[in-house]
Amino acid sequence: NNNNNKRSNNNNNKRIPIMAPTRSRSQPTLGRQQTRMHVQNPTWQRDAEHGKVTLSRCRPSSIWEKKLPEKRHHRKLSWSKVGLAGNSPTYCQMRGPSPTREQRCRDRIKMTIEMKNLDKLWEIYIESAAWHQDEHAKWPISNHEFVAVRRAIEQCLKKKIKTALATDTLEDLEAAANAAANKVDILAFEGNASFPELDEVYHRINQKQAELVGMSRKSTVPDADKTAAMEALDLAIEAQDGEELSKAIQAAIELNVDVTEASTLLKLSSKYFSSDAKDGLFAKDCFKGEKRTLYILNLGPEMDLNLLERILKVRGVNMKYYTNMKELLKPPQDRESRKGMSIAASLHGKKTGVQPLLLQDPPKNTLWVISGPEPSKLAGDMAAVGKLIEFNRQGGGLGIIGSGNRGGLANPLICDANVLLSSLSLERMWGHYDGKKQVGPQPGSGKPGFNEAHKLFTNISKLDEGFSTTALADSVLKQGFVELLRGSSGKPLTAIREPSRAFSGSHGPIILHASAMHLLGSKEGVGHEQWLANLFLYSCLRAADMVEEFDFGAEGAEPKEGEG
Repeated sequence: NNNNNKRSNNNNNKRIPIMAPTRSRSQPTLGRQQTRMHVQNPTWQRDAEHGKVTLSRCRPSSIWEKKLPEKRHHRKLSWSKVGLAGNSPTYCQMRGPSPTREQRCRDRIKMTIEMKNLDKLWEIYIESAAWHQDEHAKWPISNHEFVAVRRAIEQCLKKKIKTALATDTLEDLEAAANAAANKVDILAFEGNASFPELDEVYHRINQKQAELVGMSRKSTVPDADKTAAMEALDLAIEAQDGEELSKAIQAAIELNVDVTEASTLLKLSSKYFSSDAKDGLFAKDCFKGEKRTLYILNLGPEMDLNLLERILKVRGVNMKYYTNMKELLKPPQDRESRKGMSIAASLHGKKTGVQPLLLQDPPKNTLWVISGPEPSKLAGDMAAVGKLIEFNRQGGGLGIIGSGNRGGLANPLICDANVLLSSLSLERMWGHYDGKKQVGPQPGSGKPGFNEAHKLFTNISKLDEGFSTTALADSVLKQGFVELLRGSSGKPLTAIREPSRAFSGSHGPIILHASAMHLLGSKEGVGHEQWLANLFLYSCLRAADMVEEFDFGAEGAEPKEGEG
């Protein structure tokens, strides 16, 4: 009866369940299933005004709560534990109010100042300038807020200059000079900033570049020393002493004494040369397992070097191709020790001491540089040029390639090649020649054609000189280089400082080449593929790989060549 009365009195409220007889009137009666829910999640509430007990939709941390969670962007969508269909709560993150454009600009300025990134700071300073702002993207903050940016730029520049003078290395000095370029004048005009130490930086750069190219060394060589070196050469040739001649040639090259006569006596052989004429000069897999690598740095127009890569691969030499000097000289990242070009080290400007792959083992590596157009990419980075020269002195092979006008350019592509030649105290490449002619063995010294006596022309009877060539200076043939190829114009196209103990010593070989089109290995070019394989594989050899002999009976052959 009590239950019936209770049901009739609350007929309007359908949410109230049937109450058990054992319960008091102040508490509703729950079924078995509802009792469990009541114990776990008590959601019963009493209406203070009418004294009714109702089942509310509010649950702890639900989206229906009147009191929101502490983090307003969190909303619980269900009571499930494994998603909407399970037993774990499901949350969604509500997007907060978007910051204004003014606040975004201020945040960008604050973050960049904390990072002390000079390039990013200068980017903000230029973008916010009145003469540079876009009409539709102006910075909506006052000018006085950019004073902190200008002062941060000044501090970064002064710190960079101070560090460069302290280390006194060409790399750091050039980096400081390049960072200050075009910034100092603007800062001095707008903020009265002064950089008195910058003049000392430029002075030290000029001194170190002069030391690098060897200008002072050439001017300080006494004539008496050159005369003594020439006499030592003559005595060794007259005595037909190969050991003494090798030492005399090496000393003469250091003093820039002409060793052309002695170079005609040199005969080289190597275990890497093939005994089968069908294989060409080098046998298949002759360098396999030795981890020799040939690097190509192309600073000019794009070139397809797939044929060259396949030729090297067959002989066991890997090829790596680069178009940027910074990428070539960038140290690798060691994932195990977390050294190398890590983000933390880069942001703080720390030097990790990890060498680039090219410089880690110079005797195993060879670098060929293909010159590009003006402006030269190497002229403003003499520190990188110094690393390449040092790489050669430590036993790395170095090839320098120039060419005439190509790729739609009006001037010969020789700028970067001439920077390297100047650093080696060699005369520059010059000129443009159409070429497009075939040459054979040289009929005499200084005549168009190739040096048939040299091993590099194995299996070559005729050779297309290529098109759009430039030319080497004849003076390089008096500085320890052997002429390999002379074009139809009468100018030298290819010369080499041999990978032998007499000509290179502990240094690596140097090859100068003035016909870049040979690298393509065109099937239409007579002898191109064989010449390409011989030349680039020969550059991977070192003095330790060669057997050096002098054929003193070849002296009498010189007058015969002159008759031609």
